[in-house]
Amino acid sequence: MCILKYTSIIYKLMNKLILFLATMAVSAIDASPGNLVSISCKNGDVKTWQISEVKSFTFPEGSWLRVNTFSGTDATLSVSDVRKITFTIDDSGVEAVIPTTLRLSVVGDFLSIKGIEEVSQVNIYSLDGSLVAQGISSEPINIGALSSGVYVIKTDCATAKFLKR
Repeated sequence: MCILKYTSIIYKLMNKLILFLATMAVSAIDASPGNLVSISCKNGDVKTWQISEVKSFTFPEGSWLRVNTFSGTDATLSVSDVRKITFTIDDSGVEAVIPTTLRLSVVGDFLSIKGIEEVSQVNIYSLDGSLVAQGISSEPINIGALSSGVYVIKTDCATAKFLKR
């Protein structure tokens, strides 16, 4: 009987530790669209949320894991059914590249951008996600220091790729 009591206490402490770690991870990660939390169940089901949607994790009644969301689409799972909790972090610094009407032209060491109605901040990233140049859309941007290769350009309203030769 004593062993069963200690097993129950250890089980509750483990639940609280998992809750603490999951909550700390959610609060430490920014709300970028590529940042996800997934819960894989033993039956093969996988439930996934964007980090920005998750308000908290709780363990009501000790043997259940509840994912509380800002939208109210909460999920409750039996702790014994959870196989793993995975945090996927998009740390590239670049969000998904989407089709755009940006027109880019390179003349010498300068990149010019057309197709933006309002003046916009421009960030240029290497493919590893490093910020390599900055400027504003209304002025040519000096890209002379960049080596040949493919780069991603991100403005306040659009994202595109370009090749520096």
